[in-house]
Amino acid sequence: MADGLEGISAREAGKAEPRIIVSGSPEELDRLVSVLVDNAVKYCDDNGSIRVRLEQRKREIVLTVTNPCASLTT
Repeated sequence: MADGLEGISAREAGKAEPRIIVSGSPEELDRLVSVLVDNAVKYCDDNGSIRVRLEQRKREIVLTVTNPCASLTT
């Protein structure tokens, strides 16, 4: 996932959820997160921001990757 991420910085925003346990294949989970973040980076505006959030809602674990970009190329 590090390919093409030159100049990308990460920062912590807000509070982290308490310990969240996700069941599944580590390889498949890594692949899922990599694809989502890679797509967010690919379509991010210059100096844009990408948010990755992992939270627990009752019995579900929710992963959200958002990219509030101003423009999309089709």
